[in-house]
Amino acid sequence: MHMARLWNTARFQKGGYSLEALSADLMERRKKPMKELFGVPKLKKDGTPGKERLVPLVEELQRFPEFRERWIRYSVYDAECTWFLHKVLQHKLEDTTWHFQTLADGTISRHSMYDFYVEYLVPFGECLTDLERKGMHVDLANLAKVEQQALADRAKLEEEVREWVSRYVPEAKRMNLASATQKQQLLFAPYSNPQKKIDLPVERMFDVENIEQIIENPEKQTKPKKNRSITIRGLGIPPVQFTASGNPAATAEALKELAGKPLADPPQYGRAFEHFDDPEEGAATCLALKKMYDMSSIDTMLNNFILPLQELADADGRVHGSLNLNTDTGRLSSRKPNLQNQPAMDKDRYKIRDAFTAAEGKLLVVADYSQLELRLLAHVTQCKGMIEAFKAGGDFHSRTAMGMYDYVQKAVEAGDVLLEWDSSKGKPPVPLLKDAFAKERKHAKILNFSIAYGKTPFGLAKDFNVSRKEAADTLERWYADRPEVKAWQQQAIKTANLFGYTRTLMGRYRMLPDATTKSKSFSHQKAKSHAERAAINTPIQGAAADVVMRAMLNIHRNEQLRAMGWEMVCQIHDEIIMEGPAECAKEACTLMVDLMENPFESPLSVRLEVEAKIDSSWYKAK
Repeated sequence: MHMARLWNTARFQKGGYSLEALSADLMERRKKPMKELFGVPKLKKDGTPGKERLVPLVEELQRFPEFRERWIRYSVYDAECTWFLHKVLQHKLEDTTWHFQTLADGTISRHSMYDFYVEYLVPFGECLTDLERKGMHVDLANLAKVEQQALADRAKLEEEVREWVSRYVPEAKRMNLASATQKQQLLFAPYSNPQKKIDLPVERMFDVENIEQIIENPEKQTKPKKNRSITIRGLGIPPVQFTASGNPAATAEALKELAGKPLADPPQYGRAFEHFDDPEEGAATCLALKKMYDMSSIDTMLNNFILPLQELADADGRVHGSLNLNTDTGRLSSRKPNLQNQPAMDKDRYKIRDAFTAAEGKLLVVADYSQLELRLLAHVTQCKGMIEAFKAGGDFHSRTAMGMYDYVQKAVEAGDVLLEWDSSKGKPPVPLLKDAFAKERKHAKILNFSIAYGKTPFGLAKDFNVSRKEAADTLERWYADRPEVKAWQQQAIKTANLFGYTRTLMGRYRMLPDATTKSKSFSHQKAKSHAERAAINTPIQGAAADVVMRAMLNIHRNEQLRAMGWEMVCQIHDEIIMEGPAECAKEACTLMVDLMENPFESPLSVRLEVEAKIDSSWYKAK
């Protein structure tokens, strides 16, 4: 699959990367899926076969006579198909140029993407399988304790939300707070959208589970029904987000926007507050919506981390996640568990990372690249302003704000504010830029991280909560100090328009066929805009993936780390985590940082910086 992704990253639009899809497109005979070959109809209640097909257990397929011949043919073609696909993809990669190299005798040597595959992806695959095999130790006792706390917190929040709902729905205790449809009715009805043929009435009846086993009509019923009916009357709050079908969305993000920050000092009420004439009712609603959002957050932590980690841990208390090289940019994804979705440190109310610990007698080194994509943006675009700012060090976002706003720069030059201050010297004599011009620095920070993703004035206007014109003006101020970035982005889009691809720092291709379209239809132009944004962000995000891959390979191959007993146990975003004996942790940490900061044979225009800490858990080492 790695070969297929290296050859064509756009196949997700045409069948994907399964053996079935690849064999259908690249070979004469499609590999049939198991459901098609072995599926048997699921029987209905009356014993007749239904439309759904079930696949028997593998043990049955291997042993039962009626399946044996088909199973042998399936298994043989599985191996045969894989072998032939390897040959086909090898030829395709050999036909694709990676780079040219001038040799000592003056001759030019051509290297293909198959050379790239052999040199990097084959050993990287081995590195990932070793990492999966090792796994990461988890503290099961800690997780069990956290689970009980999370369940208790959720129950308390649910009780308080039901108390608020009871003001409007007499049977609130029976309402299903996990039902998006019922929340949609409560919050947004009455609502209509004739174009989408959507009409939410003021009141609507819902069937809910008859938990109390109440017999509603004793004259006609001898036993309680499974469900009861409740009526939910809507509050008519204007929706802020919509589903794909056009219905008002009651998602966690929508609840967050409606609620605002009612517990802040002073409170910062969300969009729902404006709907109510009575300020107290508006405040109570925002608080209840915040609690509904918190319930959703707790559910996410329980279902994605707290419960799965306990279920997935082996007899030694280690979790062996599955790492996949299946993103368009080359970044890793993970599942069972999906560690990429770890909550941010400031939102991790249960300190999930504290459950990831070193085994007895060992420690963890958690090493994280600092502003990796920004540094790579500076290198790839050769932006003088960014390169100089990184070389100067200090607060990069404050320096960006100073370059964007004349009045901020004048305040720094006049000595009214300080760009930075050494806290060891005590309190600064005048305010710091990040405090005196917090809004400007925030805008600069958002822009710094948004530019690499091809953010438009429309998207920034939403981020800044300003008009599109104000957002466009702010964007132009950023570019005015960094003209090389804009020139590079324009060239990247032109290349994608002309050739239908973009490339990463190490030369990997991302195919962007939609960028070449000449059609003026809305759907084609929308796809083209998406492809052009990918032409901008892939070289940067892909460069970050290249850096992390090279760093992991350097660490994996390092004999000194291996001799000391240190092994990689996790890679997430821009972090690499190693585990090893406590007695040589400092030495391993120093070596690891050096390998990560120097992933290539030649240095980049901007120094890569890595922050690393040693401790007994992931949380403590952050």
